[in-house]
Amino acid sequence: MKTGRLIRIGLLFAISIFVLVWGINFLKGKNFLKPEKVFFAKYERIGSLMVSSPVMVKGFKVGEVRDISLGEDFESPVLVKFAITYEALELPIGTEVKIISTDLMGTKGIELIMVEDTVLIPYGDTLIGIIEGDLKDQVNTQMLPLKRKAEDLMASMDSVLVSLHLVFDQQNRSNLSQSFEIVTQTLKNVEQTSVFLENYVKSESGKLSYVLSNLDSLTQNLVNRTAELQLSILNIGSFTDSLNKVPLRIAVEQFVDVLQDVNQIIQMTNAGEGSLGKLLQSDSLYYTIENVSRSLNDLLLDIKLNPKRYIRVSAIDRGKTIITTDNQEFLSAVASDIDLEYYVCIYNNLVPLLPDHELYKTYKKLSFIQVGKHFYYYPIVTRNFDKARRSFSKLVSTYPDVAIYAWIDGKWQNISL
Repeated sequence: MKTGRLIRIGLLFAISIFVLVWGINFLKGKNFLKPEKVFFAKYERIGSLMVSSPVMVKGFKVGEVRDISLGEDFESPVLVKFAITYEALELPIGTEVKIISTDLMGTKGIELIMVEDTVLIPYGDTLIGIIEGDLKDQVNTQMLPLKRKAEDLMASMDSVLVSLHLVFDQQNRSNLSQSFEIVTQTLKNVEQTSVFLENYVKSESGKLSYVLSNLDSLTQNLVNRTAELQLSILNIGSFTDSLNKVPLRIAVEQFVDVLQDVNQIIQMTNAGEGSLGKLLQSDSLYYTIENVSRSLNDLLLDIKLNPKRYIRVSAIDRGKTIITTDNQEFLSAVASDIDLEYYVCIYNNLVPLLPDHELYKTYKKLSFIQVGKHFYYYPIVTRNFDKARRSFSKLVSTYPDVAIYAWIDGKWQNISL
């Protein structure tokens, strides 16, 4: 009997303890009857976040903060443990855990910012933790530019006050007082000058009357001499009549005849009449002078290029060089002493030679230059034209395509003689 009673008392005590523990946890937001999904998040700081702070999605509470722990070295991030009690909620990868203010008083909570992803975060994993600035931080952010502007304004006002202090110091105030005194003295001088001018005009009024009377006398004399002025005008008229009697008309008519003769000569010249007209109208004289000038220019150029044609330096001269070619650009370049490079090319084609070609075996220094689509192969390049010409003479019997090329005025030109 006593054993059964003790068992009932023990069961009642255990049930009471369970109900008490369950009630305390229920008040804390824990419910042992519902499954929880536990996750973690790390933060550098958590503000005033506390255990049992709500975990929300779009303002709807879906869980609570279960635990907050700080590392032993006090330098590692703060680890926050929170549980999701909303059964239908699953967290996809990329979800952010953001600490926010739930009211104006700064009460903190956690807002889950989820993204669209089919891969879910396993329970017990650590999510990305971020923190929202509180009201103080927002106010500081908004007030910081105003604070800086106020500081700049105070600095400007301080500079203005310093400048005013420098302007209105004791010495400058003394200078301003002296300036006002000088201005007052100047006004007094102006007043004295005005009084002096007034007295002078009064004293000289008699002389002014005398001058006016003299002007009146001069006018009266001109009136009295009117008859004499009329006689002078009549004399001028007589002189004009005398000029009219001079035979100017005959001289003008003769001058007009001379102009007509000159005009007739000019018309005959334009028409090609007479020797002067034929000389001016015919093109033969112009072309003759042009041909003579061209021939003289060719002669001078040939003398410059081949002076040994006209002057023999020695009795025996076997090595004289005579350049005869129709390439006027080459002749002009030689005459202008332009330094040219002469390429003695023995082969040219659109297709390059293979490395085992016999020309490479014959000439160890065989090189090529590509101009457009053509490849020009040369064993000799020199700045001495005589050397290039002698090499050309040796190779022409073996290679019929041998030629001398040079760059003249930006063109690849054949100058073989």
